[in-house]
Formats: sequence, structure tokens, C-alpha cells
Amino acid sequence: MEEFYHSISKAINIDVDREEYTKLYDFVRQSIINGLKENEIFKALFADLSLCGSYADNLKVTKPNEFDLVVRLEFPFPDDVHLEEDPLNGGNVWINLVSVIHKVDTQNPRREFLYKFLKHITNDSGYLLLDKFQSWFEGTLTKYLIKISHTLTYNYEKILLRYKKQGPAHTITVRSCSYDEISIDFVPGFRFSKSQSVSPFSELIEECDTWEAIPKPAIGKSSNPSFQCSYTESERRLLTGRNQFKNALRMMKKFRDMNPGLVNLKSYYIKTLFLWHSQLYEQNYWNNPNESIMDDMFEALETALKKREIKFFWDKEVNLLRFLSNNQIDVMYHEVRNARKIISKRSESQDLQNIKDLFLTKEEQNVMPQQLEMEIEKNFWEIAKEKVAAATPYLPWVAGAAAGAVILGAVFFGRNRNNNN
Repeated sequence: MEEFYHSISKAINIDVDREEYTKLYDFVRQSIINGLKENEIFKALFADLSLCGSYADNLKVTKPNEFDLVVRLEFPFPDDVHLEEDPLNGGNVWINLVSVIHKVDTQNPRREFLYKFLKHITNDSGYLLLDKFQSWFEGTLTKYLIKISHTLTYNYEKILLRYKKQGPAHTITVRSCSYDEISIDFVPGFRFSKSQSVSPFSELIEECDTWEAIPKPAIGKSSNPSFQCSYTESERRLLTGRNQFKNALRMMKKFRDMNPGLVNLKSYYIKTLFLWHSQLYEQNYWNNPNESIMDDMFEALETALKKREIKFFWDKEVNLLRFLSNNQIDVMYHEVRNARKIISKRSESQDLQNIKDLFLTKEEQNVMPQQLEMEIEKNFWEIAKEKVAAATPYLPWVAGAAAGAVILGAVFFGRNRNNNN
């Protein structure tokens, strides 16, 4: 069965397109950042860039045409920034800049432009205001795009940049005649050290790790001074060196993408389940067959949806599903429950086809290399023989029954390939 899952994992691999998309992304990213640096405030605050999300973690299950980029900013005198846990929204922080503003005001030479900016984006108590900060970032980006007429020249061809703000992200969609469309989410975030973390699980953060406060307030609540904590760097490290982790997570995400009933199951919810699971077992757990890990993770997802709760890894008092309705969660629960029933049946040819249908579109199945089909077919033969042998271990006609299963499997997969061609 392991070869069967391995063949599906190969079928959703995106390496063939990676270089083409990455080169275009690199060019647009650098052009945008250089343009933003023309603003003296941005240039003074800019720290570095951090590619995050599915592409950065090598977990993308479709074409690598979407990039999540955290534009990490850092206040002057960063150790004087005072962070407080948002009492209304777990997992979020308030950022107080009173001490920072005072030092900027009194430093020699005094940077008037930075002092005025910090006063503008904070309230009377010195707390950073999400709306005012995002408005400034949007204005800075828009000004640069207008300056270049929303176009760049890449490989002697003009490419069009379309801008849209959605949530904390400032999304640039790139279009051209010669290249497929890509989108880049520029997400501003303020960089902080481990010592400034307010998470109850800060001990899991390495001294060299940093984390970000993202301008993403809790849904449905007035939280203008509230910024969401993001620990991408530490999460990536916590999941490093786990052999089958990425294959299992990638396949579960592909299952999600194949099922419209799971539209509300965000990638981060799935990743969070794996983070919790990784804390329950030693690292060698991830050396188990993918089949076994998939069984465990589907069970964990079903259990979480039944309880209507996926706890935020960095603060277990926060339920990531808290803004979904009971009906939305129930729909996901029944879809996952049905899928578990399908993957638990592995003895007949149609069972394996049903599992394949959970993860791959018909088009993806049609273009699967013949070698992968042969691996699946071989796997079916072995499963069929094992099932018959286990059911009747002492009967003389076992070998004949197993052979019959082999023949039936060959007929089925042969017919399947012919229908696909």
C-alpha cells in the first residue's frame, strides 16, 4: 500500500514548474521592494523578507503560482517596544510604542519624518493602530505602482501588475502573454525576538528564531490595535527532519482541494493538526509508512471536526474554528468521515480507484506516467494475494484464488488505462 500512496504523492509533485514560476516571482518581488524603498519611512523600517506558506514549506499541491511573502519591518529601538496579549482576542497582541517614540524624539540627530509617522499610526496611549498602518502601506505601494504605470519589463516583455488588498495581504497579480499568471501576497509584519513573545509555549521558540505581528485582526470584533502573532519560522523548524511529514500533509491538502465541502478547511488548520501530532510522538514516528500516517491524520482531523475544535498551537485556549458556523463544520466532518471509510477499504480494484479519486482529478489520473500506474497495479496484486491468503491460510485453492485476483486486477487496470487514452 505504501507504493500506492507514494505514486499519488509523485503525481501531485510541482517541481516541473518550479523554476519558471520562481524566476518571475523573484523579479517582481525585488522590483516591488526596491520601489517601496524609495519611501524614506519604509526604508527606515524595512528589515528583511520571509517567504512563507505552502510554497516555502514545499507543500504546494498545485502549480507554484501563488507566493506568500512577509515583508518584515522593525521599529527603531526594538527592545523598547512593549507587547501585551490582547485580552479580547487570544493569539493577538497590542503593540505599545510610547518608549520608542520618546527615544526617536530625543535622539541626536532627530529623525523628524520618523517621529511624525510613529505619532500618526498610534493612538493617544501609544498603541499601534492597524488601520492607520495598513492605510500607509497601501498608499506607499499604490504610489509606486502608479509611478511605473502598473507595468514592468521582464525578458524584453511588458508584464501587467494588478493590485488588490485582501485581509492583511497586499496582492499583486502578474499577467503577461508569455507566462502563466502568478500572484504574490505582500504581507507586512513587525519582527520580534523570542524574549518578546507572549505565547504560553514560547519555550518552543529557539533563541535565534524571530516571529511576526501581522495586521490581521480577529473577525467580527473591534480590534483596531490588535495584531495576530505568526510563528512561521519556529513552526518550520519544529517540522524539519520528519521523513513522511511533508508527503502526508501535502496529500491531505490535495484531498481538501478536491472536495468543495472542505472549502473552509484552511491550510493552516491542517498544518496545526500536524504540529500537535508531532508533539505526541518521537521524531521517528514520521518514518512510519505513509499509509499509517495518513490513517492517523485523517482520524485526528475527523475527531477535531467532531469536537468542533482545532486549538491554536501557540495558545491552546484559542480555537481556530471559532468563527465557523456549526453547519460549516458539520459539512466538513461528514466529508472527512466518508473519506476515512473509503481509505480503510484496500482489497479490491475499485477500492484503490476510489482512493485515487480522493486525491487526483481525472485529468491528473489521465496524465499519470505509466510507471506510476504499474506501481498501483502491482500493489493491488500484492494486496489481493495477501487478503486471500489471510482469509484461508490452509486451503489448497489459495494460490488459485490469488492468481484469479491478479488476473482480475490486470483486466481492471488495463481497461482503465484504455478508457483514459
